[in-house]
Order: sequence, then C-alpha cells, then structure tokens
Amino acid sequence: MVHASLSLSSVCLHWQLLATTCRSISAIRPLCEESTLRTQSIVTAYSSAILTRLAEWDPTDISAAINIAATELFLSPFLLREPCARVPEERKQDEQAPFSSPLGPSGNDHTQDPHLIFTPELSSFVQEVTNNATIPGLSMAVIYGQNHAAEFGTWGQKTEDGNEMTSDTLFYLASCSKAFLSASIGILMDDYAHGRNGTPLPPNVARFDWYTKVKDILPDDWQLMDDWATEKATMRDILSHQSGLPRHDFSYTPHDTPLSVVRKMRYLRPAFELRERFHYNNMMYILGSFVISKYSGMTYQDFVKTRIWEPLNMSSTTLYESEASRNGKLTQAWNTRGRLIPNWLNDKGIDLMAGAGGIMSSAIDMVKWVRMLLNAGVDPVTQAVVVPRSVFETVTSVQIPVQRVGSWPEFSPMGYGMGWDRVSYQGHEIVMHAGGVPGTSTFVVFLPADNLGFVALANAESKNNYELAIIFRILEDYLGLERKHSTRLLSRFLQEKAVSSKATTSQPQENHNCSSSSKLPLEAYAGIYVNPGYPNITLCAPTSNSLECTQALEHFAHFENITGHESLYAIVPTMWTSHARLTYVKENTFDVFGTYLFPHGYGRNQSSFEFWKKGDPADVRAEFVVEETLDEGPRVVGVGLRGLVHGAQTQSLTRNAMHTVAPQHRLQAVQYTLHAVRHKAYLFCECHEQTPLHATPSIWWDNADQMEELHSIFTPELSTFIEEVVDNENIPGLSLAVVHGEQYTTEFKTWGRKTEDGDEMTSDTIFYLASCSKAFLSASIGILMDDYEHGRNATPLPSGLSRFDWYTKVKDILPDDWKLMDEWASEKATMRDILSHQSGLASHDLSYGRNDTPLDVVRKMRHLRPAFELREKYHYTNQMYILGSYVISKYSGMSYMNFVKRRIWEPLNMSSTTFYESEASRDGKLTQAWTRTGRRIPIWMHDEQAPLNAGPGGIMTNTVDMVKWVRTLLNSGVDPISGTVIIPKSTFDTVTSVQIPVDKRAVRPEFSITGYGMGWKRLSYQGHEIILHAGGIPGFLNWVVFLPSDNLGFVALANAGEKVDQVLMIIYRIIEDYLGLQRKYSPQLVSAIQNKATIELVIPSNNHSRSSSPPLPLEDYAGVYVNPGYPNITLCAPTGDSSACIQALKAFSHFEDVKQSQTLYAIISSLWITHGRLQHVKEHTFEMSGTYLFPHGYGKDQSSFETWERGSPGLIAEFVVEELLENERKVMGFGLKGFVGETTMRQRMGGSVEETAEVYFTKI
Repeated sequence: MVHASLSLSSVCLHWQLLATTCRSISAIRPLCEESTLRTQSIVTAYSSAILTRLAEWDPTDISAAINIAATELFLSPFLLREPCARVPEERKQDEQAPFSSPLGPSGNDHTQDPHLIFTPELSSFVQEVTNNATIPGLSMAVIYGQNHAAEFGTWGQKTEDGNEMTSDTLFYLASCSKAFLSASIGILMDDYAHGRNGTPLPPNVARFDWYTKVKDILPDDWQLMDDWATEKATMRDILSHQSGLPRHDFSYTPHDTPLSVVRKMRYLRPAFELRERFHYNNMMYILGSFVISKYSGMTYQDFVKTRIWEPLNMSSTTLYESEASRNGKLTQAWNTRGRLIPNWLNDKGIDLMAGAGGIMSSAIDMVKWVRMLLNAGVDPVTQAVVVPRSVFETVTSVQIPVQRVGSWPEFSPMGYGMGWDRVSYQGHEIVMHAGGVPGTSTFVVFLPADNLGFVALANAESKNNYELAIIFRILEDYLGLERKHSTRLLSRFLQEKAVSSKATTSQPQENHNCSSSSKLPLEAYAGIYVNPGYPNITLCAPTSNSLECTQALEHFAHFENITGHESLYAIVPTMWTSHARLTYVKENTFDVFGTYLFPHGYGRNQSSFEFWKKGDPADVRAEFVVEETLDEGPRVVGVGLRGLVHGAQTQSLTRNAMHTVAPQHRLQAVQYTLHAVRHKAYLFCECHEQTPLHATPSIWWDNADQMEELHSIFTPELSTFIEEVVDNENIPGLSLAVVHGEQYTTEFKTWGRKTEDGDEMTSDTIFYLASCSKAFLSASIGILMDDYEHGRNATPLPSGLSRFDWYTKVKDILPDDWKLMDEWASEKATMRDILSHQSGLASHDLSYGRNDTPLDVVRKMRHLRPAFELREKYHYTNQMYILGSYVISKYSGMSYMNFVKRRIWEPLNMSSTTFYESEASRDGKLTQAWTRTGRRIPIWMHDEQAPLNAGPGGIMTNTVDMVKWVRTLLNSGVDPISGTVIIPKSTFDTVTSVQIPVDKRAVRPEFSITGYGMGWKRLSYQGHEIILHAGGIPGFLNWVVFLPSDNLGFVALANAGEKVDQVLMIIYRIIEDYLGLQRKYSPQLVSAIQNKATIELVIPSNNHSRSSSPPLPLEDYAGVYVNPGYPNITLCAPTGDSSACIQALKAFSHFEDVKQSQTLYAIISSLWITHGRLQHVKEHTFEMSGTYLFPHGYGKDQSSFETWERGSPGLIAEFVVEELLENERKVMGFGLKGFVGETTMRQRMGGSVEETAEVYFTKI
C-alpha cells in the first residue's frame, strides 16, 4: 500500500509532500500560494487526507497518484471552504451571504469589467485543462447579466501549421445543431397556425403542430417496424427521442438522402415501444429536416438561414464546408489521440446531416443565438421574435426523463425537450446540449433564470467532457456556488489520463477472453451479409481473395499481421466508419470494432493510424447463426448484432433474438438485434447478506416533553412560525415528525386539537393518509414481483405469461378484466405505465361510488374516455391504484390489505396502522376532520369502502408509525433498526425514480423539473433532491417527504382539507433552516396565502359569465342521463316533482331559494359528492359544480353547509339539442369537459360535443 512507503514521522515531510504537489500541478498553484497553511495540525490533516486517498488507490506510480489525489483534495468543496481558499470579508461578516469567488458574487452588475470572466487565473486553468486533454484549440464565449454582455476566450491553434484560434473560427456544431432544427419545426408550425404558409398539408391534416402524427404529415414515406409506433408517433415523439428506435447510425452512408433515411426506418428494429424510454436518435432529426424541406417551400438549409441566422445576423454560420473554408476560418480537426483528421462532413453529405449535426458556426455568431435564447426567443438587439414564445417553451421543456434520479446529490433528474437537455444544479436550472462528431466537441449551455450562457467549441473530440468542466467552473464561481461538479470532472479526467498514460506504456491487452481458435474456420463466417435497412457488409477471412476482400486486407495490413489474429475484416462504408474488425470471443460470437482507417496517415504525418484504435472497447457483439445440415455439416446462415442500445434491456430480449432469411448462394442475411450480450451483466448484481446499519435503535423521542429538552429541530422560533400558520390558516390540528441525521434521530411535535371537544393532538393520533397511501401500493407491487422472480410465490400467472415485472402488460396479467377505450393503450399499457399516471385515462373520480369493488372499477374503465394517448402526458388517476390493489389480491394469495400489513407494517412494527375506521377509532385515537373553512365533517371512508380505497388512499396511521416508514425510505428500503429488507432495492429505485415529467420546467428558479415515479414525485430544491407525495381527502391533508442525500425526512398530518401549500410551507421552512439554505420558499408562499383570502372576497372564482336564462325551459334539460362508466345523473328543474327531485330540491332549499333560480339541480351518487348544480352560462352551456350537502350541519354546529362551496370552479356541461320539427327541439344528452384541465386528444381532433366531451351522458 502507498502509506507503507511514505513516512508520517515529521511535519517537514508533510510540508514537502504538499509543496511538491503544488509545484507539479499548475492548475492549483494559485490556491496553494495564497493558502494560509501555517500550523502543524493543519499540515498534518491535509497530508493525512492525501495519504488516505492514496491508500484507497494503491497505485503503482506513486508520483502520478500523488498528483491526482492532491488535485482532487485541493479542489474539493471541503478544502475550498478551508484556509486554502480565499474567503471574502463580506462573508466573514454575514454567513448568510452567498459565496463570493474570484469571478465576483452573483447578482452584481458585471458589465463594467471587460475581463471579469476570463481572468488570468481562469485562463491559466483553461490552458492547463486543454494541455492535459490534448485539445489543439478551444474557443469559448460567456454571456452574462441583464444586458447580455459577452466575453470571448481562445486557446491553442486551429491548423496544424500553428495558426492561432480566434473567436470567429468556425467549427462543426455537431448535435448542437439539433436546437436549430426543433426551433425551425416550431416556426413552420407557427406559420401554418397564422396563415403564413401556403404549402398545402396532406388532405387529412387540418393543422400542423407537435401532436401531428408523422404518418399524416409524411403519408407516403413514414413507416416503422412497430405498427403502433407507425400509427401513433407524433412530431413531439420523434424530436424528443422517444420513438422507440435506437440510433442505428451505421445504417446510413454519405450517399443517402433524408428521404432514403426516412424510408429505411421501416426495416430497422425498435429498441423499445413508443414513448417507453428516451433513446437518442439522429435519424429523427434527419426526418425533421425533410419535413421542413417538403412543406416550407424551400430547403431546410435555406429555411434556417432565412428565419434564424439572418434575423440574428449570424453571418458566418453555414451548412456548407466550402463556404466555411473561405478565408481560412474553418478549423481543422483532431482525434482524441492528437492525430489530424479530415472534417467529417462535406457539401455532399450536408443534405443528410443538416438537421442532426451539420451546422458550422463560430463563438461570435453563437453568442447571438444564446442571447436570443436567454431572452425567450426574442433578439434582445432588434426585439424581433425569432422563435415564437410557445415554440421556445415547448422545445426547452422536458418531454421525457433521461436521468431519472440526480446523477449527483446536487443535481436534479434530467429530462430532454427537443434539441435540449434540462437539469437543475445546486438550485439553478440549466438548459444545455452537447455536440460531437469526429474531430469536434461542442457545448451550448444557458441558465434562463440567471441570465448566463456559454458556448464552448473545441477542435478535438471529447471523451472526458473537459469543456463541461470549464463551463461548470465558470458557472460555479460566477453564481457563488461550491466548486463541486467542475472539481469532480477534473479529478475524473486526471485519473483517466493517468490510467491511460500507464496503459500506453505497457503491453496492449485484449479486452475480451478469446480462445485460441474459433469453432468453425474463419472462412465459414466470411461472405456477404445483407439487411434492407443497412449497407451490405462483406466479411473477409485472412485468406479471402475477392476484389473487395483483397482491398480490405491490404488496408488492415498497415496495422497488424492479419494472418496472426482470429479476426474477420470488413469494409463498412457508413457515415461514421470505413472498416470493421470482428474478433473471436467464444463459440460463434465475435466482438465488433468499427473503425476508420488512414493507411497513409493524414496531413503532415503520413504514418498509418485509425480513428477508433484497436483495443478500444467493443461497441457491438456479433452472434452468428449456424445451422446443421446433413450434407454439408454446420453452415452459417446469418449474424445478429447486439449493442446498439446501451445500459437498458430492450423489448427484443424477451423475444427471439435472431431473424434470418434464406441465403441466396453465399449471400447471407444480417439481422440487427438490439442489445449487447455483454451488457446483460449490467443487469446483475451481487447479493450480499443484509446487516443492520445500527446495532441499537437510533435516538428518538416518543413524546413532546422529551423532545423539548433538546430543541434540535423545533426551536422556539420555528414553533412560533408553525403556530402562526396553524392559527392563521384555520388548521384545527397538526402532527409533525422529522427524521434527520445518519442515526435517523426522530423528533415529534403537535399543535391544536383532534376533536371539537378540544382534545389535544398527540403524536399517536391517527389520520387518513389519503394519497400518501399510494407509495405502499407501488412498493407492494414491487415486492410481489420480487416474490415471483425468486420463486416465493406459487400463485400461477396467466397462461403465456412467464414473468411479472414493471413491463408486464396489464392485458396479460388481467386478461379477463382489462380493457380501455383506446385500443393501443389496452394492448400496450404496462404496470409501470398505469402506476406512473401515464395510461392516458383522465381522473374520472366521479365514476365510482361507495358500493363499488376494485373489480367493478377495473371493468368500468373500458367505458371511460381517455384524455391523452398512452405515455403522452402525465395525468393523475386514482383508478389505476385501485387496479394495483386488485392485482395483488388476485396473485398474492391474500387481500391487498393483508399483504401490505404482513410485508410492510408488521416487519416495521407499524402497529397502529390500519385500513379500517373501526380499528382506528378504538381508544379515541382517530382524529375528527374539518373542511378548509373550519366546518367539521364525518370521516369520509368507512369499513365498507376499505377494499375500494385501500390502494389509492385508504391507509390510516400516525406520525409514530410513519417515521418507521420514512427511516426505511431513507435507508433505501432497509429497516435501519433490524436490517430487514422491506422493499427490494430494485423496487425502491424504480418507484422513486422519475418515469414521466410532471412540471416540465421549474415552477420557480430555485426548483427543478418535477417528475413522477410510482407513488412519489421527485424534484430538486436549491440543489437538494426531494422525494415527496401529498395526500388529501375531505377533512385531511398530509405530506410525506424525504431527502435521500441529506438523511432528512418528514411526516406532516393535518385534520383539515385543502391545506396543501400551508403544510408544505412548514416543511420547506425546516428544510431551509436545517440545511442552511436561503429562505426562498417560505416567505413567498406566506405572502401568497395572506393575499389569497383578500382576493377571494372580491373576485368570483368561476370563470364563466352567466346569462339570465337558457334558450329552452329548464324542464327540457331535466331528466335522467346515463353513461355506462358512470352512475346515472338525475337533473331536476326547480319545478321537478319526481320523488328524487323532491328530495334533491328539499336539500338545496336549505342553501337558496330554488323556486326562483335559473339552476338545474343534480343527484350524483359518487364516492366524493352527493349533488351538483348546473348554472347557465350561454346558449346550451352550463357550469356544473359538484358538492356534498349537509342540510342540517354536522357535529355541534347544526347550521347547513356544503363541502364544495358555491362559486368554486366546476365542469362545463354542453347539452346537445336536436331540431325535430319547426319550433320543436329535443335535448339528446350533454357532454362534460373540465376533468383534465387542458386540451385533450379528442378536443385537439375537433368535432361535435358528443365526440369531444371527456364524458358524454345520454338522456333517457
């Protein structure tokens, strides 16, 4: 070990070690020179820390290891807060002030200093990075401040002759071009919407927008192998990389056109189903450029120039290498090993790659683009709208998650829009995209809330994100943030560089275990292989003598002794490769190494080299299919490629991996499957025996008296704040628990009362959890899946179903019961889809009643109209959690209530938790319930409704029990007291990870995007990831919140309905104070709540003006209306005389003079409401508001009231009236709209009321 060879005997040696390190790493020399390391104790601490890091490494090269470990240590956020970093005087005076770095504190006016960003220190740092990374040249620009000031910096050379890099040097933007394509598509859509484009759309396309089907806009050209994706894919789907098609980048060549690429797609195998996962795909941006060329009246090249570059005066930007090369402005390109290579694209291939990666631009021009982006699509110089606001917001908003959890604690989950990634870092939202083609690496980054943007253009391909390290260093210093990510990236880069340097001086090692020879002679595998979606591939054995093989072997002979390797060789003329090696691994399996050969070098250096060097990791594995024949013996009939999709299991893994066609002579068929066999290893993990994290229970307090003695969380100031919220916001009682620290210390506190008689709230008072129950359901589903996987469940699955997991189709697990109105959703919806609220079904909460069973609810779904297509959007749906409880009851061998009790509550000793009101009411522990206005109401659910509501919202519990749940969540599913695995790790990770975006952009600057997992939302606040869920039913509002990286969790239970913001405000106040964050959330929300009461007194809450009377007498609208998915609705005019109407009018008469009103009154037998009002708006349109009437009050107050008060926003009911004879009209039915809160797919398509309504009722 390293520490054995280095003595700690003297402080002098410690200092010598540090001094040597400082001298050897110029990037950190300023920090070392300005440090105040003056005491032996500090020197010892630093040296010991370095030696500890070295001990973990155990490297052979001590000097290299010291450099790396010391760099990592000195640049770590911890040390930057210690004497080695400069602390400004203002921070010493006020610890709450943001960190002020050498680049200046956030929020100051930076426009006065022309060299504020690229200081000498930063320039030196950048130069050090470029030198170490072997970057010949780098051009950067930083845009900052309200006035969008810009600074430029350049380093290195742009040609091998040594011509210096300049800010007007042109680079290929590579995939940073995609943002121009998505903006152009949106501009074209806006042209059609406002009548500025005369090019006719296909006959069946009424409008061109993000939800236009690709099959409709390209009816003659679009087809995928997956019929559903062909039918359903929209422009939004393909540009946000959720078409299901993997990259297939080797399928097209420089000779292809956009049209030929589009038409090849029908032969390319999908990796996933439509909208199932993000998978990057250049071909869909090629398709986008084809759409613009087809419908704009000009080529895409002319369109983007006319509509974006010219308005922004981006005069040097072009898609043509011939233009870029004029005046010597186009940089040359280098590979990662420092060899000059040709620029990868040229004028011939530009039609193909224009949309995906073909733009060439400079830092000077790109600043104009970024300024416009920081101004939300408007050029701040001319005030011209370049990108319409709706387009800008759509393309930069998250459409699909990419990283479902934060990649590091200070990051939020990341999502993809269209040509943009979106993520939050240390509480600051970042919109960004990277670009890379051979010889070029680019980044475009902007922080919309901070008026900060970056352009980084390098003339060497990046493997280590070195430009990103520089960008994050500037970002962190400019905003006064800790140097976390830049330090991490730099440290990783230096480590990889050290390992790479060591590897280059030793004997090259093969990256696979190959046996001495293949099972068959190499000649048996040689031949021509064809696939209609790919170029033909000729595989050559070392002895092959065809003309093509002779040429290929001559090329490879420059690099190796071809007769001494168990390899096949191929010419593969794609956009990205010229040749390939297939190196034998085992049996009929070969590793495939795509490469680009330069047998005679390039530029001044005429020595041979290849772009992808032998020994690099294989991207693809080839598995040959061999048939046994009676006459000829084994015969190779085809080859399947796996490895085009990394890090995820594809849908084809559960199917036949190979699909061959009959050979024609020696013409073999190549079929490309979708996942490398070697990558399956990523799905396996070692199983270790679980041991308790703590031998003894962590310290916690059972009652408020014990807690008061410590005052760790609930300080007097906080308690006063909470008391004010409880009192001012009319919350009768609140029970709160906080879990914090590595020992899961738990504190409890209560406020108010639990009964109208004044009984005090206690920590063991029981509340309905409402939708906080959903997390127990999703965990239980995952536990059941784990039982099946490990053979612990003997209940047979339906015939033909071999496994039960998150991607199991609901139709397969419930073959007799499941059906939706949307055929595609019926066929394709998985357990993951329904529990992450992306089934497409609207909430339809009024469709089930108190006497329904879970099976009733499941079978009603076939009659309920979807709001969206499957996986198109997030929409909260309680019914799917009812379905989940039914699945567990059907396949676990016990009811869901018993399952969750045995598998979660009992192992955690949650002894007070129950589904039954009768149990919760024993000993007077169940709290009473109140409305938001302070009226007491009955407990909403009774024992009879327990099976129906168990999954989505039926659990009753207290804070004492719930902290046991939260501690388990903070410990990733393991009870930290007993060490028992409650939730399998894979289940925990899946249900808490983002499956679909909810808030596609941050609601406020300090937040991130918000995503939904299964029973959990996930977001980041001021750089801290938060997992949370709210629960609310009449009379209750609850929050369960935990911060996994901060060991902090909360349970907040309130006995008043509709207090979401008020209770969450308390939680955020504690988060801010505990973590030392700025109080950004709480004061704003307090102010909003305080103003809300005043606003409600003067502004009606409904949005529809009402006329005095409808066109028909109210009696004509009255009657019984039916829908097979809903309870019948009886509408009563004020003159109604049926027994039902007499009863309804009598109930309403306690609230208003029904005889004089122009209102229809409804009886609605739902779980949530009993009645409804329909008040006339215009023509045959009424506003319908549901309510629960208490004509005689409840509890001690016997005055009448209703739970949803008059005037609260409701649904829109549009009656369909048919003209019969002259002056005779008949009401046929009515449609309801408003369940969804946004335009549904039916409404986008247009049509009659009956066709566009979210629910349609027929009059009988």
